[in-house]
Amino acid sequence: MKKPAAPLIPTRWIFWTGILSLVLVGTACSSIPSSSEGGTPIQTANSVVRFTSADGKISLRGVLSVPPGNGPFASVIILESEICEGGFPEWASTTLNSWGYATLTVDSYAARNLPPSACIDLTALQPADTVGDVYGALRVLERDPRVDANRVALVGTWDGSTTIMVADTLEAKHRYVPAGVIPFRAFFAISPFCRIEFAGADLHPYAAERIYVGERDDMAPAFACVQMAKFLDNEGGDVSVKVYPGAEHGFDYVPPAIVTPPLDSKALHPHGEDFTYPLRPYYVPFADNLAACSFRITSISQKTTQAEVSRCARKGVHTASDPAAAYSMQDDLKSDLAQFLPGNQSVHQ
Repeated sequence: MKKPAAPLIPTRWIFWTGILSLVLVGTACSSIPSSSEGGTPIQTANSVVRFTSADGKISLRGVLSVPPGNGPFASVIILESEICEGGFPEWASTTLNSWGYATLTVDSYAARNLPPSACIDLTALQPADTVGDVYGALRVLERDPRVDANRVALVGTWDGSTTIMVADTLEAKHRYVPAGVIPFRAFFAISPFCRIEFAGADLHPYAAERIYVGERDDMAPAFACVQMAKFLDNEGGDVSVKVYPGAEHGFDYVPPAIVTPPLDSKALHPHGEDFTYPLRPYYVPFADNLAACSFRITSISQKTTQAEVSRCARKGVHTASDPAAAYSMQDDLKSDLAQFLPGNQSVHQ
């Protein structure tokens, strides 16, 4: 068996606290063909589409990946970090394509020419900056014949997960969804920062929202997500939380299998994969942690200041991959997507 190289610590684990202010979406390799401006895609499995954020402030590009078969496909816009991860591979796009969904991944950092050092700047890029990116991506999918514009969801992992919750507000829908355009059907957040008070009727969610978090997450405490979901439910939302027993922050990352072929079928993972070498738990004592912070917002345009962060940030974070919890979460996400993307669910006006 080939010995695995010593694993690196993803930047997003060391500086996770930036999820309140970071929304980085994955980039793609430059070998993917590019489409023309205006959102007209090249008819290939993977293509680059260019579009403008819904607030008109920034030009972006996204990688559209379409699964085999005949469309139009339900689709998922994915917010996930790449620059802040130290090169660690992402699971979302490939996995969602295998389930039959088209995916669009957008790089908000590259669009703004932000360097990797911005990953540790807690106020460099905030949901107030990137919610417009999300709705710009939604508009460009509406023009692609391979995508069913009636069935589009938004998924955020780690950094992008806080923007998921800000995007699922009546204020965002009223501001960025023109008449006649179908809004997002559902929102899915993995390990989000939930210690946010959404003050005001226009900050209530308009579509279903599902949150997945580890029980032992000391950066995105599960109890805070449960409390937030209860509050939003009481205000008329459809928000629920799935807590994975014993899982820490970063549980959804599963490194590639690094083993020789198994001797018998019983050695295979139930998902059909070989045994996966888990990334060992890390404690990073010098990293910032916002778990003790709480923030109150009255508008999706509101930003967090460095002074606010400094008053409550502490040092020290725990992270660990958890293959069992990760695959359980993927099963839950698959089931939830199937429930909400048929287009039969209600959307609050």
